[in-house]
Amino acid sequence: TNSALGYYIYIEASYPAKQNDTARIISEQLVNGQGCFSLWYHMYGSDIGSLIIYTQKNNQRTEVQRLDGEKGNFWLQLNVDIAVALQAKESLRIVVE
Repeated sequence: TNSALGYYIYIEASYPAKQNDTARIISEQLVNGQGCFSLWYHMYGSDIGSLIIYTQKNNQRTEVQRLDGEKGNFWLQLNVDIAVALQAKESLRIVVE
């Protein structure tokens, strides 16, 4: 949100979720391709899967960070540097999967 305020999103990774279920959060269109993206995450449990951060430009996704498997029963902060060259009238989205 580019402020001290934020949002909380919860995605259930255990039952009733099924193997290979995928959830995505996609940002609004951003016009600056430089900056830092930050989030807090909690990845606990043997079947937790992966957390992947992508940048998306012109419907093309590029993986910029990937976390696989359990990370413990606590909250951790992830900071990702975003550096994408944008041409005039291009925009960027951040995808959290």
